Amino acid sequence: MIYPNPNNGILQIINKTSQNIAEINIINALGKIVYNFKNDKNYYTSQKITINDVSTGVYFVKVR
Repeated sequence: MIYPNPNNGILQIINKTSQNIAEINIINALGKIVYNFKNDKNYYTSQKITINDVSTGVYFVKVR
């Protein structure tokens, strides 16, 4: 789950599955990664992301 949408540059990603999340990328409409988080823990329940330094627009979140 990702919220809030839309947001003011701060968003929360909640993992409600039994699988670990290895990486989170936020990608702009041109395909450029503007935020990257690599998980170095053995578990993952939530991640707060602050992306105030990007322009207003549409972004894609890739979680693997």
